[in-house]
Amino acid sequence: EVLDNYEVGLKASWLDDRLLTNVSVFYGIYDDIQQTILAAGPAGDFASRVANAGEAVVRGAEFEMRAVPLPGLDLRVGLGFTDAEYREFDDVIEGPVVNMMQSTIPISRRNEDFFNTPSFTGTFSAAYTIVGVGPLGDVTTRLSWFQQDEVNFGPSSDTLEQGKYGLLGAQITFALPDGQTEIALFGENLLDRRYVNSGINFERGFAASLAYFGPPRMYGVEIRRDF
Repeated sequence: EVLDNYEVGLKASWLDDRLLTNVSVFYGIYDDIQQTILAAGPAGDFASRVANAGEAVVRGAEFEMRAVPLPGLDLRVGLGFTDAEYREFDDVIEGPVVNMMQSTIPISRRNEDFFNTPSFTGTFSAAYTIVGVGPLGDVTTRLSWFQQDEVNFGPSSDTLEQGKYGLLGAQITFALPDGQTEIALFGENLLDRRYVNSGINFERGFAASLAYFGPPRMYGVEIRRDF
């Protein structure tokens, strides 16, 4: 495959470096884009093949911002927008057996979703650090949110289509006065969202799919020591 990608961006700092912004827009044109296609194999298992599907266009924009409006307060935002589509996607499916030979039927999959490509992703976090809290050292609390739009892991699989979802995380970190030790208490997926983060589409051969779900609500402790 061949990709011609064009990108333009701007990195800037404002208000005595208390506000940092990065913005970029991109436009990519694929020729003979490669896609992995899964189907039933001759022995009742499954087979995969890499096909030069045709032409595709991927365009979008990314934005990052970090702001320190008050001493100790750190705010961060990351946004990604993607619009991807096939302009040509030729494939074949199995047809009837003719003279003991498996025939094929050409089809166009141009209107299928561009899989593994959500149209929007966003990350948001807020951290606040209190310096010199007695024996605890510097204490930092952080809240984070991850948001993702609909995505298809198919391609074009109803069973592997994940709707939009968000994940909430939190952490408190103690940087001890010795300057070498950090202790962090953290929680991930605090709202216990159930979501698919990857999958394999076997629908064309087995009328089924394999989905991998993201981890449920988790808590943990992390200790870091520098020597």
